[in-house]
Amino acid sequence: MSENLVVIENYAEFRKKLKALEPGLDKEVKVGMRKIGKKVATQAKAIAGVKGLYDSGELIRKIAPSVRMDGTTIRAKAMRKTGKRAPYPYPAIYEYGGRGGGSTGPRAFLGPAVEAMQDDIRQEVEHLVDETMRKAGWK
Repeated sequence: MSENLVVIENYAEFRKKLKALEPGLDKEVKVGMRKIGKKVATQAKAIAGVKGLYDSGELIRKIAPSVRMDGTTIRAKAMRKTGKRAPYPYPAIYEYGGRGGGSTGPRAFLGPAVEAMQDDIRQEVEHLVDETMRKAGWK
């Protein structure tokens, strides 16, 4: 399983404090982070499509975000369903190396999606944190 993280410094600590203060605020942050993750996953799907990765429709369909205490993860959850190596996850070599040299493989789509959206991610996370802090009375 291949993945890329959107990591925010002190994010887990921030969420723990929110939970202690008002559990509903932490839930709002989680929902907001999932929305941001969905935007990045949509970008990754578009990049995968442009690179012609339609052989396994599952590969593109199963690019999805998940929210954890340390950040948001964008994963390619596709599994090979037939053959003697089934189930077999999306090969990380396509994302991180192999036939194209360098640190990103020729079929990479997760890393490029996060890179392309760095500014958008940063702005949306700042807005989410500011809005949450305002609701908590910290601003």
